[in-house]
Amino acid sequence: MDKKVVKKVDDVVGKLLDLIEVPCKLDVELEKTDDIKLINVRIKSEEGLPLIGFKGRTLRALQTLVVNMLHFEDPEYRISVDVNDFKVEHSNSLKERALSAIEQIKKDGKKVDLGLLNSFDRRIVHMTVAECKDCVTQSVGVGRMKRIFVLSKDDKMDVESVLDDNKEILDSLEKETPIE
Repeated sequence: MDKKVVKKVDDVVGKLLDLIEVPCKLDVELEKTDDIKLINVRIKSEEGLPLIGFKGRTLRALQTLVVNMLHFEDPEYRISVDVNDFKVEHSNSLKERALSAIEQIKKDGKKVDLGLLNSFDRRIVHMTVAECKDCVTQSVGVGRMKRIFVLSKDDKMDVESVLDDNKEILDSLEKETPIE
């Protein structure tokens, strides 16, 4: 069954890439753990930018499209699409930002605002900071994009004041925005 699903993912993603007309190499592999079966779709291209898009938006859209097209095949599988290791590099960058925030807090004790992040990016920050016994994270906001803070474990954050300070930004995020 696994080989059949991997072949189906390879075929579907290959056809999508043919339609996009960006020359690339496709590698599809199954990674099994006790909990999940993850199908990694790795795309390599000298012209990767059209597949990644601004801040990875096109890559996220491609990921969503592939997952939704293939989910009905077998929901026990998860699919991850990456182009030119963008996700790996982005994840490493977020970890570095979180570690830098921890160092800053150790120096001056003030909370650090890492900005608005989606749930996947927030999870990376939360997991990185969780390894530090002196710091914690706090997500603030509603919807998919939330502001994330790194602060000392002893620090008490006034969430209401952060929400008030960022009400205009948070309100604009709740509105539907057209795909660019």
